[in-house]
Amino acid sequence: MKNYRVEVPKVAQDQLEIKDGEPLAMWVEGNQLVIRPLRLADSLSQIKLRWYFGPALVLTLLFYADMINQGYHLLPLVGGDSVALASLYLATLSGLLAFASTFISQKRHHRGRAQEFSWRAMISIMVACGTITAFSLVAGAWLVGSLFHGAVFDIYTAGALIFLVIAMVTYIMINLAMTIFPGVITNLMTFMIIGGVFFSMLTNSNKDWWRHNFSFLGTANSSNSWQFNITLIFSAMLMLTLIDYLFVNLSKKYPGWRVQVTRWLLSLMAACLGGVGLFPNDPRFHLLHDRIAMWMGL
Repeated sequence: MKNYRVEVPKVAQDQLEIKDGEPLAMWVEGNQLVIRPLRLADSLSQIKLRWYFGPALVLTLLFYADMINQGYHLLPLVGGDSVALASLYLATLSGLLAFASTFISQKRHHRGRAQEFSWRAMISIMVACGTITAFSLVAGAWLVGSLFHGAVFDIYTAGALIFLVIAMVTYIMINLAMTIFPGVITNLMTFMIIGGVFFSMLTNSNKDWWRHNFSFLGTANSSNSWQFNITLIFSAMLMLTLIDYLFVNLSKKYPGWRVQVTRWLLSLMAACLGGVGLFPNDPRFHLLHDRIAMWMGL
């Protein structure tokens, strides 16, 4: 085995706040050699099996108790009182609680990437993650329901399927809370905007909506206007979280009024994005909707 000496530039040391003599972690990622402080690599503790199997087991037992109490013996795969609906509610609930508890634990013990975000960022990230989780489960249920049309399970098989979905979603949310960084928030925001708009386009009963404008998807004339408007509001919350994270760090390195002015201008643009969804282009909000959209473009 050959030994190599890697010199880290002074600029990179200052940016990563690496102290002299501090150990570094290094690994190969694709065609790149990644180097970062060992304290960040060690802070991401192993996800234990009980962290996601425990909540899944408890919620599945509650599901069994509820089904037995109501006298159910068979459950359809999709539809009302179905495997898909129970998975949607229980997995989303478990995932949000797992994300919140992990994020809080990381912040309190000063571990992981969560400590780089402010406490106020947790709510907006949770809302976005919960929304994306719910949309993903709904889309997955629609796909599985199309493939296995009319499928029905006994409550024990249904419970096993629900257990797996809860455990999978809980694991993903715990891992997300441990490894979250600005790139993840950017991807969440992109996914919400594009996914929400496309979902509103596909589920809209009026196929000629495109003859008007995109704002038509959020009006009362659209069958699923709430999805389009919520997409814009939650995307604005994520944008504010990302701006807050970036400028807290920028202000430490580049203090001055110019950075603060840029921060407030970007925050205003995010607020306008949320305002477009909060005040849809209906007759009573038409003027305000257009004004807010105009301010966002300035």
